[in-house]
Amino acid sequence: MTALEPSTILSVEDSDEDFFSLCAALEGLGVANPVERCADSRIARAMLETDEGCAKAREAAIILLDLNMPGVSGHELLSLFRRRGEDKPVVVLTTSSSQNDIDFCTKAGANDYVVKPLEFDRWQEAIGELIEKWLPGASPPYRAES
Repeated sequence: MTALEPSTILSVEDSDEDFFSLCAALEGLGVANPVERCADSRIARAMLETDEGCAKAREAAIILLDLNMPGVSGHELLSLFRRRGEDKPVVVLTTSSSQNDIDFCTKAGANDYVVKPLEFDRWQEAIGELIEKWLPGASPPYRAES
């Protein structure tokens, strides 16, 4: 795999449906930044355990991290990434609205925590807000259409 471009969005997401929804929301917002996917949590952990793999995550502009994945949880991946001293923006995208999960992720160093909405228009709005907040150089400028 080649190094990620500085404007790349890295998605650690095991659900095909959620990943495709993310890509559709970004496309609908006019965000042209490339999206790199790590669909397997075990591969993501292995990536973060090596200097080379962690460098690839470091080169992404933002990391979007699913919390509930089989094998290795997003909790573990977030903790591992932060233990390595990485300060890249990490946004947790999850179905969990559990206060315990929110508290854990906040303490572990997540920059933001977004509960995945069920309706696509709300999902696109949530993605737009997080891109505007954490990736202000997203290209081209965009706004969700009302």
